[in-house]
Amino acid sequence: MIGSVAAMDASTSYSNTDSQNKMSLIGPQNPKNAFKTMPCSKRISMYDVCIVGAGMIGSATAKHLSEISRTGKKICLIGPSEPKNRYNATERDIFGSYYDEGRIARATDSNPVWAKLAKRSIAAYKKLEQQSGIQFFSEAGYVVIAKNDSTCIKETIAASKSCHAEFEVLDSKGSKKQFPFLNITDDDQCIFEKESSGHVSPRKLVQALRLVAKQNGCDIIDEVVDDIREITDNNAERFSEITLSSGQKLFSHKVLLATGAFTTFRNLLPKHVEPDVNLKSATVLRVEIDDHDAASLRNMPSIYFNQEESQCLPHNVLRRMYILPPIRYPDGKIYIKIGCSGSDLKITLTTAREMADWFRGQGYPGAKVPLLTTLQHVVKGFTPRSTTLDTCVTTTTPTSRLYIDMLSPTLGVALGGNGWAAKSCIEIGKIAALMVTSDSGHWTYDIPRENFLFTPKTISKL
Repeated sequence: MIGSVAAMDASTSYSNTDSQNKMSLIGPQNPKNAFKTMPCSKRISMYDVCIVGAGMIGSATAKHLSEISRTGKKICLIGPSEPKNRYNATERDIFGSYYDEGRIARATDSNPVWAKLAKRSIAAYKKLEQQSGIQFFSEAGYVVIAKNDSTCIKETIAASKSCHAEFEVLDSKGSKKQFPFLNITDDDQCIFEKESSGHVSPRKLVQALRLVAKQNGCDIIDEVVDDIREITDNNAERFSEITLSSGQKLFSHKVLLATGAFTTFRNLLPKHVEPDVNLKSATVLRVEIDDHDAASLRNMPSIYFNQEESQCLPHNVLRRMYILPPIRYPDGKIYIKIGCSGSDLKITLTTAREMADWFRGQGYPGAKVPLLTTLQHVVKGFTPRSTTLDTCVTTTTPTSRLYIDMLSPTLGVALGGNGWAAKSCIEIGKIAALMVTSDSGHWTYDIPRENFLFTPKTISKL
């Protein structure tokens, strides 16, 4: 493997003084008894940075690092590719949340940090499409539907103005004229983001990011990482030993974990360290429509439906939903996708088995009726041909913001997307790349570091 020490022959010759240190370099049968030093005189080539986790954030970080490191630094991105059929992938217990064709892209947001990250990331879409030759962004627009002067409307306007996002506020009359296919009541108000918004294909976005990274010299390794441990040489220089599920070992001066919901299900973190996150299951519904209905909804934007301040909603209509306009999926069919933005229909997952079973399953069966009822309440003029439930997992943090932080001089993290990272992953990857390449530890990004600090849970590893 180019640029790694994983291909080292276990029969490498050592002097008597180096014999014990040999074990740390090639890896003993029992890793708990591994030595933690290796002689610098015997060290061979290694990576400068390894990114573990090849989803949206990890792939974006690899792309930025490959551009920063064109002068000869060795970069690798490690993570399993999407299974051909995840529902039957019984041998897998690591999955990704990018196995989809539709995620909302918009800069208007009630959180000013997320609004800024989204605006900057969306501005980079066109260049990435040109670099990769892969189109992943559809500029369909985005609309928020909520009650007049509701908290949702006020907070979204304030935060979006702070990052200079372009939008217009429509009253009920203007909203009905703009969106005749939407069910907008007389006391509703809309925030309409017409340009530089719509939806992305996370699957194609990841493909584009990986392609550019690879073109720039980044090694893409289609494996799962089982173990990461820090090693110190006899000059007190620290680096990481990375063990893959195949048993192969890589070495790197620095490691960035972009492992999302699966971060704690392998031995990747230092002892006594665990991120303060919750893993929330998500069930989405894809509703198949025919070409005629898709044509009638050709001007439909991505939608956020927030009726938390509504006094009365029809039975089975949920209060907070997101809706994607008609999108053609790899099976050739056209679907409208709807998912729940609130805590309804979600459970907390705590074990690797629960996570794997959820990704291999088709979600919560009881979600179908309220999701379909809500979609038919919001969007008019289509006839469902079929419905399909699907799953995802959201990694949430107490602050609702990302963790982009160094846990040690050799190990950093970029995780905690809170369900909003897809549209912003290019900028998130840029922040992570700047952080992990800073030898001094100095924070160079213009949003203060305090917004991204890692928060640990109570000690859980003994």
